[in-house]
Amino acid sequence: MDQAARITDKIVPIILQHGSFKNRNKGRTEITICEVTPKEKEDHYMSNVFFINVLLKFEADSPERYYMVIKLPQEDPYIRQFLDTEVLFHNETLIYTQMIPLMEEFLKKRVSFSIQSIFPECYYARSDSAPDEDVVVLGDMKPEGFRTTEMKVFLDYDHCVLALRALGRLHAVSYGMKNLEGSAFHTIISKLRVQKFANSSEADIDLFFKKTTLRAVEYFARGKGVDQTVVKKLKDKFSKCSELLVQLLTPKEPLTVMCHGDFCRNNMMFRYDDCGKPCEVKFFDLQVVKYASPCIDLSLFAYLNMSSELREQHWDDLFKEYHTSVINNLAEILGCPVDNVTENYSLEKFQKDFSDHAVYGFLHSSFFLPFIMADAKKHVNLEEIFIGSLGEIADRGVELGEEDATIKVAVILKDLVNRGAI
Repeated sequence: MDQAARITDKIVPIILQHGSFKNRNKGRTEITICEVTPKEKEDHYMSNVFFINVLLKFEADSPERYYMVIKLPQEDPYIRQFLDTEVLFHNETLIYTQMIPLMEEFLKKRVSFSIQSIFPECYYARSDSAPDEDVVVLGDMKPEGFRTTEMKVFLDYDHCVLALRALGRLHAVSYGMKNLEGSAFHTIISKLRVQKFANSSEADIDLFFKKTTLRAVEYFARGKGVDQTVVKKLKDKFSKCSELLVQLLTPKEPLTVMCHGDFCRNNMMFRYDDCGKPCEVKFFDLQVVKYASPCIDLSLFAYLNMSSELREQHWDDLFKEYHTSVINNLAEILGCPVDNVTENYSLEKFQKDFSDHAVYGFLHSSFFLPFIMADAKKHVNLEEIFIGSLGEIADRGVELGEEDATIKVAVILKDLVNRGAI
């Protein structure tokens, strides 16, 4: 049975049995219409995504139409194993079914805002059964007026500030829960699993990043006034990225939070006002959530979704917007003045934490930024890129995006060097 047919014949009836429609389906419910439309791959490749339009007739109520998004594992067993989709669906199911409800209940006692407001509604999620039966069913946000941005690589200031304020709210909830309900929070965090991409070894990871970072290091080395001892240090540092990533992802209290983990443009949807300005944002794709420095999210966003011009002109302001959101929301959660939380969560501590972790964003940008730039111009065949060993994937990746991508990744490297972040 193909996945579209399975959605109609099996998954939608299971959702009904699960009781995902605010108790409206306690009586007999009939599926009057169920239309399934596959989503184009675009820049999402970890899952197969389908949009469904379901008209339900309830026994004791009037019919109602529901728009949902269903995520299923890739059908090819090789790709599922390569992407470690069992871990991805385990994590996403855990966050939607346990962590977000826990956060929502935690906030109800203390504040007026809802953490659910920055995520789509989850109707149903299941994992850890058979690998090809994992499923996540979310509300389709398009009928609510949300859409992905038309900007396919870099975002403008308005989109960035909106996203960072919402991220600050999410991170503030982590801090609040750690302070007031740490046991329940950490019980769920401890269940997160780490994706083992391509079943890779430490040697595979070292080779991958050694190749992807080299184009930036060599371009940087050709710049005027570049000390060659710095270049050698960079090459040495990026030759052991498996160790570096472990260091970057090791929790260091008190700033560690539940990170989105893939905080990028393609995992956000925006709603716009009548003037076309973004006024609300929602995050999705929670498959690689991590318990780590907040700057894992911040560095990835800064280097993958901001142009060098935007970072140069506005990064300090944007960082302050994020930090202000953190401390204001945390103070509201804790029920105390803002001044009471700034000692442990000062701007200076976050800035130092960013310098300590900013290289994380560079490492991922060294491969994904050229990939995104190439895909924005001409759709890249994923089956051709993501096949073989990590070394072979890196070899294909360094050919993507051409000289323009090399320059942009090198500019990120220069920014890290100037910040003293390497």
